[in-house]
Amino acid sequence: MISHLATPDKDSIPRFYPEHIHNISGFESDRARIIHSSSFRKLGYKTQIFLNYAGDLYRTRLTHTMEVAQVSRTIAKKLGLNDTLAETIALAHDLGHSPFGHSGERALQSISSSFEPFNHNLQTIRIVTALERTENNFPGLNLSITTLDGIIKHNGPIYDNIPESIAKFAKLYNLELNYFPSLEAQVAAISDDIAYIVHDIDDGIRANLIAINDIIDVLPKLENMIKTHQNEKQMLSSFLNSLRNMFIDDVIQNSLNTLDKVYINELSDMRSKKLIDFSSHVKNIATTIKLILMQKVYRHHNILKISFTTQKIIVDLFKAFFESVELLPPDWYNLVQKSDQKVEKYRIICDYISGMTDRFAIYQHQKLFNINYSIGYY
Repeated sequence: MISHLATPDKDSIPRFYPEHIHNISGFESDRARIIHSSSFRKLGYKTQIFLNYAGDLYRTRLTHTMEVAQVSRTIAKKLGLNDTLAETIALAHDLGHSPFGHSGERALQSISSSFEPFNHNLQTIRIVTALERTENNFPGLNLSITTLDGIIKHNGPIYDNIPESIAKFAKLYNLELNYFPSLEAQVAAISDDIAYIVHDIDDGIRANLIAINDIIDVLPKLENMIKTHQNEKQMLSSFLNSLRNMFIDDVIQNSLNTLDKVYINELSDMRSKKLIDFSSHVKNIATTIKLILMQKVYRHHNILKISFTTQKIIVDLFKAFFESVELLPPDWYNLVQKSDQKVEKYRIICDYISGMTDRFAIYQHQKLFNINYSIGYY
């Protein structure tokens, strides 16, 4: 247990807009504000790998987020860390995703060559600090500085090529971008890997894009996770649970071993290096599975065909709104009219499009271009 290294609840007090939190801790308040936000609800209708309506059992961006949060809470609790903070960062980490997942993000990036490129991590920060609103009408959700630090750096320190928006944000909130985030944020980051590796295998098998043997043939050491006496569904469930538990147990044990060897005298010692991670052996397993998923699932020709279509939808929508701003809803149109720079206009339209769900983006495209889509994978 490393409970002495856990982020204390008192660290949830500092916020950009000081306010009194009633009845619950500040981190619990942060978690509640994220869960009750419209951006969080929209994740239920945004792509993980497969379009939202491709099948009832495929993961959406929301169910992915919930699985990351559960793994984060499990690891943090076992390590004696602040499990509420770890869960909160996990719940927020994908709020900035556009419709159609990474395909939609790539489309927005292709448009933004003249501006700061769209990035879902940066958009998450924009959502929680500006676009959402609390009952107090603060810009954003007014999350604690500690939670914000964990969200912005959950993938690690930011050393070079710091986006202008992040540099301004870090200065405003007095964040040290060159340090690692809290141990709880590191837990959320590794939990993201665990969750998507396991559930992307599950969804890939469900879509007949990959089979368990594709994993076992490359990683025969995992064969002991296969229970051949079970029926097919039980065998898959057993394999995925065993794989998930292996990752979780390894992170816990390896992190305890790492921290046992590191002398931590003050906060800067804890933030100077990555301390929550897989062992080298299990990291190799994770990397190998990611490569298999890339080859067999993410780059499958059926997935790429859908990606081609959805990227065109996003690009068409952006061009239409940018060239004819009167097509925007009144509140978004008014924001554009108040802006006096091209970059602000670009940013506002990106905010509007990235906040769409898959089906709303398709519906808007159908209305504007009179094209009826029947997007399927086969």
